Amino acid sequence: MSFRASTLFSNEVWNVSHGASIEIEVENASSEVVTFDPKKLAMIDKSHVRAEICCLDQNTEDLLFVAMRRNIAPKAIFKERYILSNRIGLPGGVYYDDKLLGTING
Repeated sequence: MSFRASTLFSNEVWNVSHGASIEIEVENASSEVVTFDPKKLAMIDKSHVRAEICCLDQNTEDLLFVAMRRNIAPKAIFKERYILSNRIGLPGGVYYDDKLLGTING
C-alpha cells in the first residue's frame, strides 16, 4: 500500500476545534485486497504536535462523516479528504500504524 498526501488545507469551517484537513491518495499496488484504516494515520510536526484523522471532510458545516476502514481492491487507487484533530506546523512527519512514511515540507 502506498500513500500520497497531495494537499494540506487550512479549514475555515472548523477553525475553532479542527484547524486543518488533508487530502490523501492511497494505492494498493499488490494483487491482494488490503485494508486502509484512516485512524492509523497521524501527522507530527516539528514542535511534536500530533494531528490525527477526525472524520471525512465533505465540505458541510452541519454533518460529520466517520472516517471508516476501507478494503482496497488490487491495483486500485482512491483519494479522500480528512479533517485533522489539530493544526500542525511544517515540516511534519506522516505516520501510518506508527511507522514514518515521509515528511511534508510545505
